[in-house]
Amino acid sequence: MDYYREQYSLEANKTGNSDKQLCVFISAYIIFNNINSTLQTAFGFTGPSLSYIKLLIQVCLLLLLVRSFNHMKLSAVRVFVISEAFVIVLCGYSLLVGAKFPEMSSWGFSLITTGIPLFAATYNIKEKKELYNMLIPTSWIILFISVLNYLFSKIEYDMHFSYSLLLVLLIHINELLVNKRKKYLFSSVIVFLLIFLHGSRGGLFCFGVFLGVTILSSGYSLSKKIITAITTVLALAFLAVLWSNCKYLFLDFLISHGINSRTLLFLISGDFMSNHTGRDLLWTISIELIRERPFFGWGIGGAAYRFAQFGSHQDIYPHQIFLDYFVTFGCFFGSLLGAFTCYEAIKTLFASKSSRGLYIIFLCIGFASLLFTGTVYTFYYFYIFLGLALSLNGRIKVVI
Repeated sequence: MDYYREQYSLEANKTGNSDKQLCVFISAYIIFNNINSTLQTAFGFTGPSLSYIKLLIQVCLLLLLVRSFNHMKLSAVRVFVISEAFVIVLCGYSLLVGAKFPEMSSWGFSLITTGIPLFAATYNIKEKKELYNMLIPTSWIILFISVLNYLFSKIEYDMHFSYSLLLVLLIHINELLVNKRKKYLFSSVIVFLLIFLHGSRGGLFCFGVFLGVTILSSGYSLSKKIITAITTVLALAFLAVLWSNCKYLFLDFLISHGINSRTLLFLISGDFMSNHTGRDLLWTISIELIRERPFFGWGIGGAAYRFAQFGSHQDIYPHQIFLDYFVTFGCFFGSLLGAFTCYEAIKTLFASKSSRGLYIIFLCIGFASLLFTGTVYTFYYFYIFLGLALSLNGRIKVVI
């Protein structure tokens, strides 16, 4: 009996060490990505030197991930190896259907060195609560870096800034609403205002989705959920009335303090929902590209030059996850990938109560955000979401 207890203790310690190192890897990558963005926008660091520093740090992070393999079972390492091999196969397929090597290699390299390592690390964490606990102090570090970025670069609008702070906001709101930690109220308000004033509408959309899903998936009784929903609607109605009467005063106050906000201008002009900032052009181009190659698609990065030919020189992907699938892999395989992603997204709604907040956070920031922006090939939050979703086992049970 003592022998089995000792073996169990050793196995538990091994799992704990593995989980800790994997959590450190994920948090370190998120922090590093925010530092990299701040160096570019706030301090003007560009050129080859920054690229070399970025590559060096990325190699160090990958070595940290490889080091954690010593504490893993062979099956866990196998997930990483098979996933990397799958991406290499997709890159080969992309070349076969005509993708140009520079674009394909750029996105493929991002998948191999960032997407898959983050996916494998998240998937192999046994106690997901450990990742959430690691992300709480990480959120404060990101908030500090983002505030530095804001102060030194005088941001008016920055999408990356928006999604960096979105992770902070969702973690702090979860601590406030679910775990009843009132000390997160002030930071939540400050972060929300920064996203509202200088971030994207997609960040606000994800925040709204998070609030809705959190309320609906809470352990409240049905009557309490209805009361909460009605109270929320009434509060929003009150804010709408207040906004209609005070919006110009608010705008004048911000302008007098040197603060410009694209989101605020959209709200005042009535273009908050109708102004797609070029998305409609990208979606029209995407549909045309799907018509040109409906069966096999264009491959990873293969449609980049076609977007440029249609007049979109800065954005070379659809900015919509399902169109992204269809353009890249054709209608059949794109539909399969879309259905698979939706199923995995639904699964996260039924995670265990102890770690449900973590799953909902990355459902919103890793999946919901891709409905309107970004691409699955470079948006690293998507792979954390995917690792969480695929690690869920068991049947989906609906609890009201």
